[in-house]
Amino acid sequence: MTEPENNTQVRRSSDEFIEFINSEKIRKYDIETRCQIIEDPFFTQPWSKRLAAINMLKKNEIEKLKESFEHKEKTSIEFINLGEDLQYCLDYIDDIYDPFYGAFITMIWRAIEKYLKNCISLFNSEKIPDKINELIDKYKNYGVKLTSIQGVKYVNAVRSLNNAFKHNDNIYKPDSFPIANKLLGIWQISKNKKVFFSILPFNEILEKCEEFTMALKKIVKHRAFELIDG
Repeated sequence: MTEPENNTQVRRSSDEFIEFINSEKIRKYDIETRCQIIEDPFFTQPWSKRLAAINMLKKNEIEKLKESFEHKEKTSIEFINLGEDLQYCLDYIDDIYDPFYGAFITMIWRAIEKYLKNCISLFNSEKIPDKINELIDKYKNYGVKLTSIQGVKYVNAVRSLNNAFKHNDNIYKPDSFPIANKLLGIWQISKNKKVFFSILPFNEILEKCEEFTMALKKIVKHRAFELIDG
């Protein structure tokens, strides 16, 4: 018995639709769409404003302190070393506000870590690891070498500084991916010594981390297309 013509057309249309879904074109379209959904944290979050707010709070405290010492110098009849007292208080303010800058580093790393996991999801990776060495290996399996991307030295430094702040009582303890020696010298960081977060060049760090995130998405998208093309 001959199959009705309308059933044949339905089956043919269904087969064509399945072929379309599995086609390279739709898979690339899917990746393109998901790329647009993944937000670059350095485009969408007001990092400069957050940093400026911390700087302003600290600056206001310092100005109030200096004003009080100027008044004290004019009115006091006691013989005291006002210069040493002022420096002691300024150092105390540094100690008070340093955790604010440490927390800022943690915010930066949290955003980068989330972005790293979102980008690798473009490869349809089922299990995304939390440990940095495993994440690096996972990217490498897809042909992406994280450690060669521009700005990665700064990203890794942020990761290490986050560990110092969150887990090591502000002490820098290098792991298998230590901070680059050049940055250690410039930022006055030493192994097994306390990190002073307030002296870090945050604007430079943010700029270099943004270079990394921009390059990462482009590289991942390009590699995902290559894998589709075979």
